[in-house]
Amino acid sequence: MKMNIGIAEISLKAAQRALGGTPASMCLSVVVIGVLLAASSGVVAASVVLLGLLAYPRLKEAGISDGLSAGLITSSGTLAILVPPSIMLIVLGDQLKVPVGDMFAGAILPGLLLVGLIAVYAVIRTWGMTNEVAIDRAPIGQTLWHLGPLILLIICVLGSIIAGLATPTEAAGVGAFGALLIALIYGRFSGKLVMEAAEETVSGTSMIFLVLIGATCFSVVFRKVGGEDAILELIGLFGTDPWTVIFVVMGMIFLLGFVLDWLEITLILMPIFGPLVATLDFGNGLSGTDLMLWFGVLVALNLQTSFLTPPFGFSL
Repeated sequence: MKMNIGIAEISLKAAQRALGGTPASMCLSVVVIGVLLAASSGVVAASVVLLGLLAYPRLKEAGISDGLSAGLITSSGTLAILVPPSIMLIVLGDQLKVPVGDMFAGAILPGLLLVGLIAVYAVIRTWGMTNEVAIDRAPIGQTLWHLGPLILLIICVLGSIIAGLATPTEAAGVGAFGALLIALIYGRFSGKLVMEAAEETVSGTSMIFLVLIGATCFSVVFRKVGGEDAILELIGLFGTDPWTVIFVVMGMIFLLGFVLDWLEITLILMPIFGPLVATLDFGNGLSGTDLMLWFGVLVALNLQTSFLTPPFGFSL
């Protein structure tokens, strides 16, 4: 986390110097760094905490309200769960039997569209504000020096997966090695930070596997007591039209996101909803793996809201 703070701080300041100190520019710099953090880490907690620590004081200086600042930070930080390489996309791909590389490629355009919508909304909300933070503009070369290594790392990791040159596990190794090189370039490398990063990785991985084991046990019991049949019967009450079914499924996932984490929803419901959706014809020419890919991206977009909806609202 501390290593990420150092790199993220350098990147945020570079983006702010490039975009300027107006309220709209400050908001856009948060969105830009949110995307870079998402594409380099895939971990929502790290992105939200880093943006909260680094960006919030500058947003306050620009006269942006607490509500807009909090919304911008949490929504930009939550991009990490959708923009590849995302842990959620890996789990969804496994549950829906879709190659992870295809899931990553399929989520890029929707992720960028969401980034654009957040940026447009932020600009509209800050339109007409005259407060400006004093920031020294930096030459283009200096900006590229600060942002270039991180962008290059993202391109190498995602490009190798999407092009089929490396598996997600192999690309993760490349990403970890690249992150160490970037820390070395920025002068933030130390043995202590490497050990802290390793400890946090072990802790996060253990937590995910613990939830995976618990959710799998729950899913088995849920099916044994007839829970799966009850859900399918409930969906059937709304009709059998494919689009009606998909809207009901999306609505159930959205509502469950208020009280459950994305991992539990994915592990419990995807084995139920996946086979159901696979039998439907939406008239869009998709079938088999392509249909599951389309459905998986829809679910990923939906599950992103679970980080922002109270009372669970992990990012909040």
